[in-house]
Amino acid sequence: MVEKLRIAVAMSPAQRRAHTARLAALLDTPPPAAWARAVIAAIEGV
Repeated sequence: MVEKLRIAVAMSPAQRRAHTARLAALLDTPPPAAWARAVIAAIEGV
């Protein structure tokens, strides 16, 4: 974890923006509600 924090602190502003954009895209697809429904359905199917 320390290494990941060191990398994050050392990123340039442009790298930070690109990284944040990629993470935001991951959070948007699928929407959290759809993800939760899929997890619940999977649990119910077990």
